[in-house]
Amino acid sequence: MTVIGLVVAAAGLLQLSRIGVHTEYGGLLLGGLIVFPVGQGLALAGSTLAALDGVSDTDSGLASGVVSSAAQTGPAVVLALLIAIAGARTAQMRNSGASPAAATTGGYALAFGVTAAVFAAAAALAVVALRTRGRKPSPGQAES
Repeated sequence: MTVIGLVVAAAGLLQLSRIGVHTEYGGLLLGGLIVFPVGQGLALAGSTLAALDGVSDTDSGLASGVVSSAAQTGPAVVLALLIAIAGARTAQMRNSGASPAAATTGGYALAFGVTAAVFAAAAALAVVALRTRGRKPSPGQAES
């Protein structure tokens, strides 16, 4: 569920990264704004299950708290980085003579594209992590 959610969210963000000054809401924007949260919800549910799987009953409260803290602080930090990326691109485009609307849209499009790439990379990492987690150690390996 995690990998599927990350891929679906990346697809929604990739669609949003194609925005332009004259993009109509009913097509490109609405599609991306529907697809992204569906993927994000699937990814959050799956990653929460994966993070808490195998945690002992005595440590489940602590593990849940760590997951909740990461879910609160992670997006805030990432949003700050994306705003910086969008702002830098907007300024670059304005300095190159683009209209304010085109520059702002270009900044947001870049931020959406970067986020889509991050979600796609996270999906690839999740595939590896979930495969590794599901393997049993061989007889010669020490269990951790």
